[in-house]
Formats: sequence, C-alpha cells, structure tokens
Amino acid sequence: MSLQPYAIAALALVVVALLVWRQLRWTRFDAHRVLRLPIVLGALGLVQIATATTAVRIGAVDLVVLAGEVAVALGVGATMGVRTVFRASPAAPGAWEARTGAVGAALWLVLIAMRVGVSVAGPALGVHAATSTGVSLLILAAARGATALVARSRAPQAALLSA
Repeated sequence: MSLQPYAIAALALVVVALLVWRQLRWTRFDAHRVLRLPIVLGALGLVQIATATTAVRIGAVDLVVLAGEVAVALGVGATMGVRTVFRASPAAPGAWEARTGAVGAALWLVLIAMRVGVSVAGPALGVHAATSTGVSLLILAAARGATALVARSRAPQAALLSA
C-alpha cells in the first residue's frame, strides 16, 4: 500500500488550513502588488499545460467543465473581493490591511471542494484535460485575480496611494 495518497491529503489539509488562516487575519494590502500572484499562478498553469508529458485530447466535456470551473472561480473571487474589509494598519502608519473573514474562508473551501470533485468524478465523466495541475493553477489564478481586481476597485483611496 502506497503512502502517497495520505501524503497528498495531509498536504492538502495544510494548504486549506493556511488559506483559512490567511482569510481570517489582517494582512497588508498593497494595491501595486495584489495582481502579482494571479499573474504568476496563471503563467505557471499555462507552462504546465504546454509542457505536459502526456498528450491529452481536449473534448467538449472538458471545455464545458473548464468553463464552469472558471465561472465559479470568477464568481468566488469577485465575492471575496466584495467581502474584503479594509482598515488602516495599527502597526505601520500610512499602510492598509485587508481581510475577507469567515465568508472568504468558506469561499476558499467551496473552490477547493469543486476542484476535488472534478478531479475525482472527472475521469468517470470523460474529463481528462480539466483535471490537470495546470488547470488547477489557472482556476486559482482566476479566483485570486478576480478578488484582487474587485478589492482594488473598492479599496480606500488612501490605500491605493500609500502602496
């Protein structure tokens, strides 16, 4: 019996715990850097898809599932951006902090559950390309990008200037 599934599950739990923790605490909001992570994640996802060692045929079911996942990711991201709360940093004068709170943490869990569901049920439905790691990175990039764009549009003017 291989321990790999248990190691992957443990790593996934650590990542989920980290995401939930970050949503619940105040973190510095830097309007100039907020889009860097989504851009990097998207680029890594595209590179991973382009350099995949196995040629995967993209079928109609893959495209439908991928479109649905992107729509959910953008919706989750936009909702997180709307739910973002800003405050002046008590520790660093002139800096701003943001958090999404419990709703943001719950939305991350929704996004992760969707990806796990697609990965588990996908092969039985004939979905192969949409279950790849590269697509997971693109979904994360879409969610984080939507969050960043909506949060930037809602940020106090002082937060946009102080970054």
